[in-house]
Amino acid sequence: MSVAKMHPLAVVVLGIVIGCGGLGSGTSFATTAWKRLHASACYASTSSDYVDYVETAGIFNSGFSSMNYVCPFNDDSTIPRVSMTTLNLHGYNGGGTTSATACMKFWNATGGLTFGYNCGATKSVYVPGVYTLNFTPSSGLTQWGSGTVNEFGYVKVTLGPSSSLFGFYADF
Repeated sequence: MSVAKMHPLAVVVLGIVIGCGGLGSGTSFATTAWKRLHASACYASTSSDYVDYVETAGIFNSGFSSMNYVCPFNDDSTIPRVSMTTLNLHGYNGGGTTSATACMKFWNATGGLTFGYNCGATKSVYVPGVYTLNFTPSSGLTQWGSGTVNEFGYVKVTLGPSSSLFGFYADF
């Protein structure tokens, strides 16, 4: 039977099967993966009485000076960190400067606390209000590239006074 004599729906289905490399080829339609993380996984790396973990605000700096936090970025073989195309941090800047840096700890590092890690470019916001800090593979995520699949990813966050971090959104 020639294609000209086939039902139009059959032609569309045939085109999809051919485009996917045939049935049973293991090829699937492209999908985009994403991950959303609440800021409650972060912990304060600055000792202070002003560290607040508020369910509605994520983490909140109720102090009068900046506070530093470390937030793990867990990945796995299903959604590996090295295939990330976007990482957004969302929060509220109440005053001063709020900034973040994507980092990684080498799995085989030796030495003390200051050895065996690498951080990318720092992104900052200075204007009070709701913010989004955006990282991409070419801007701030270069150290999370394909050669770092065995390393441990994390984000260092500095919150200005009366500022909060709601969480993260990652697109793969």
